[in-house]
Amino acid sequence: MHEAATSPEIYWSPDRSGGKAEFTDYNHLNLVLAPPNWLSWSISLPAGLESQVFHSAVALAAAEMASTPDGAVTLSVVIEESGAPARQVFSWSPGQGETGWHSFSVPLNEYAGKSITLKLSATGESGGAHGLFRYPYIDVSVRDRADRGGSVEVVRPSNTDLSAGFQAPGPSDFHLNVADAARWKAEGLVAAPSSDPEARAWRISDPNPSLEYTGPIDVDLSGYSRFFIRMAASPEIDHRAVRIYYKTDPRQEFNEGMVLVIPLLADGEMHTYTYDLKLTGLRRSRLAGIKIVPVRPPSLSPANQVQISDFGLIRGGQEVR
Repeated sequence: MHEAATSPEIYWSPDRSGGKAEFTDYNHLNLVLAPPNWLSWSISLPAGLESQVFHSAVALAAAEMASTPDGAVTLSVVIEESGAPARQVFSWSPGQGETGWHSFSVPLNEYAGKSITLKLSATGESGGAHGLFRYPYIDVSVRDRADRGGSVEVVRPSNTDLSAGFQAPGPSDFHLNVADAARWKAEGLVAAPSSDPEARAWRISDPNPSLEYTGPIDVDLSGYSRFFIRMAASPEIDHRAVRIYYKTDPRQEFNEGMVLVIPLLADGEMHTYTYDLKLTGLRRSRLAGIKIVPVRPPSLSPANQVQISDFGLIRGGQEVR
């Protein structure tokens, strides 16, 4: 997502009203852009398909139709491919008082087997009229799989260090020192020997263990793109997900409305995991507190342990401005 500081945030809406919806809503959602914001959607299109078509429709937010002058906003779609010039494949500007959705489709067959980026943008006066893209999606038609040789693609989650495109944290990123036991309050966790010299390890002694950072935190999240955590959980633990609670005000209490959940790999090995800030709505907030619930609820057993070696925030990456 690419947002101007003087423009409203990019968000999703359930209809043409322009009202906000959570990205986790299971219904079709419409993308809302105000000038000069834009976003990019990078995809790798499979080879050997019958067809692949990008579909959407455009409109103004319903509340702005009557008051928006001609040309106040232009919605467009550009396709970018490595080694080729960018190509605009769609553009629309509403007339005075224009109503309704304007459907459009963009065939993508020529990009089969290639990686491309779809750029959806709103141009015009900064902070002006809100334009909508109706639940953008790509419709793919697959041939009979009999001619595909029976090969199975190995799934490598992009938010883990198993992915070739994974962005690992570096020394210039923000780190909360997990090794500093004086700054972390552990509940339901008993210190245990670690198989990793850089990690702290705990045996799980309570169904709801937690690790809360007690030191002061005041981080402007606008310069960061992802949370990250490097950890391992015993393979015997069934409910394999770490929950990270966060606060934007030190006076707040941790609550279920401000939590992110990251599934953990089943091998029990140490891995680095990330979580995009754009999925939290925190891009223009400040971080004031962290509590980590490493697994919940585990089977209580001396064999069930967790190890954590690093936690923090990765700079840049998603290019939110």
